[in-house]
Amino acid sequence: MPRLAIIDRADMNAEQARVYDAAKQAGGPVGGPYTAYIRLPKLFEAAQNLRGCLAGGPLSKREQQIVNLVVARHWGARYPWFAQVRASLTARASTLRRRHLAEIESKAGRAEQSIGIAQVVLAIGFFVFMGFPAMYAVLDF
Repeated sequence: MPRLAIIDRADMNAEQARVYDAAKQAGGPVGGPYTAYIRLPKLFEAAQNLRGCLAGGPLSKREQQIVNLVVARHWGARYPWFAQVRASLTARASTLRRRHLAEIESKAGRAEQSIGIAQVVLAIGFFVFMGFPAMYAVLDF
């Protein structure tokens, strides 16, 4: 049982409902500590805005997750720790996926270069083997 009773959406006043619906529509979190923040709609909205502001900063998703995990671990915050671990794994998977795609493209580029070199060698061989007899016949050695 939670320390504070969770306010159901139907029991929220107009201001609470407004900020809750805005967060839900934007894909922001509405659970965890936000179930307590909803009691003060300005705090709820400020926390959502702070989250958006920090997410728009210069750090990559992976760097943001490292910061989140270090802070949560430092303060012994259980909920943020467990909530951020999943997001960290998602950010890591995204990084690995990008790296894997870059490696595949690199290999494809190298293979394409080697095919290009082989085509040039074949073309030179074709001209030598077809051109030599023609030149020999024209110059009449």
